Amino acid sequence: MASLPHPRTRSVSWTTPISSEEVLSRVALLANDEGRGEILSQSESSIELYLGSRASYRIWGILTPARLLPIRLTVTVSPENGDVRHVSAQLVSDYGWAAFEFTRWVSYSYNKAFDYVVRSLDRELNRP
Repeated sequence: MASLPHPRTRSVSWTTPISSEEVLSRVALLANDEGRGEILSQSESSIELYLGSRASYRIWGILTPARLLPIRLTVTVSPENGDVRHVSAQLVSDYGWAAFEFTRWVSYSYNKAFDYVVRSLDRELNRP
């Protein structure tokens, strides 16, 4: 019997002096990175992206590169004090239903995928 998997999640946060609009535009670049994502929604203070591909995950299974694992990424920007912004990101696995799940492998794979996305976010938020 097919079942919904237990989602893997990770939350991270940064502070940055760049404007909210610039933060969101830099995060949006991740959706265009190698054509591996799409913007699901965007407002003045947040953006939600779908990264990776369920099809790749279903076809390649354990051989799927970390950058192609399906992930929902939500980034929220809020003012802190003065010119500093607080940026928080929530990453959630999104590979759909499964007849069974290799828990250790899925956790390991998503840890690698989350590391990849967090490094990409960090690089975008800290570039000049």
